[in-house]
Amino acid sequence: MKRGGRWLDVRYPAEYTLDGLPGALNMPLDEIRNAFTLLPREQTYITYCRSGRRSATAAFLLAQQGFDARWLEGGLPQTAPDPWIRKPE
Repeated sequence: MKRGGRWLDVRYPAEYTLDGLPGALNMPLDEIRNAFTLLPREQTYITYCRSGRRSATAAFLLAQQGFDARWLEGGLPQTAPDPWIRKPE
């Protein structure tokens, strides 16, 4: 995040409303393919969800399209104090 990454919450809006990270974009996983043409490609995206499963899938889909994407391994509870941010291989 210190290098200009942007949080991308891939949960449903109702989940995001409860505990979304400040400044995060909310783009549910089932809509991520529709966002490929809307998201700036020069941005690094760090996807997150509750468990890490949806965010890993979202990061993979973004990376397939040429985005610099990573995911928060283990999900949202991992944001404090030292999150594990992974990049699709």
